[in-house]
Amino acid sequence: MRFSSFLYKELIFDIIRLKIKILYFQNTTIFFAILWVFSTFAYIEYRNLKQNIERNNYGKESFIDDFRWLG
Repeated sequence: MRFSSFLYKELIFDIIRLKIKILYFQNTTIFFAILWVFSTFAYIEYRNLKQNIERNNYGKESFIDDFRWLG
């Protein structure tokens, strides 16, 4: 009886460990998906800002040179 209760406790602990691993994987996946979406939108906004500044200041010095380190 003690042996079977020990196996039962180990089975419960294994299930808990598996649930923690699944939750961790889901949370990191959601985090990186949100990070990818926000970085995509930030890049689109940066590109539009750069195009607008270059369109408005064609042939002039513009402060877009300050953003060259961003890529």
